[in-house]
Amino acid sequence: FSKREWNQRVKGIGLTKSERATNIVMTQMLLRGEIKYDELNAINYFVLKGTTPRQERDEQIALLKKRGASQGEIEMNRREFQRYIDAKEKVDIEVKKYLEHKEKAQEERREKIMQNVRVTQHYRKTRGKPSRVREHTRKKPTKKRRR
Repeated sequence: FSKREWNQRVKGIGLTKSERATNIVMTQMLLRGEIKYDELNAINYFVLKGTTPRQERDEQIALLKKRGASQGEIEMNRREFQRYIDAKEKVDIEVKKYLEHKEKAQEERREKIMQNVRVTQHYRKTRGKPSRVREHTRKKPTKKRRR
């Protein structure tokens, strides 16, 4: 991403549905105490960057090896990323639930609207008097309108 694109993504412009859902769900999980703040930050960063914690971990470890880091440092890094991977999996499950729930709710709303439309269409024809069906007639202009 260019700097401009990145800044827009951080603000939440041009995110896909699932990315947006991930943000919402992560905030909820943070408030419930299911993930820690640094995990949220890391996942958010991976989501914005469009990579997975696994890819990031492999890149990071390759970098450390290239730099000639000690085995302990590499192990610490691996552990840290393992936390992010676990957190991401937890979040993904929640996101799936959230999206399914949202989809269901949307369906229910659509159903409700469709039922309402059927009722209102009938009444529109009958002007609220189911006995005789008549179309709307034009209202006669009032005195003021006649001039």
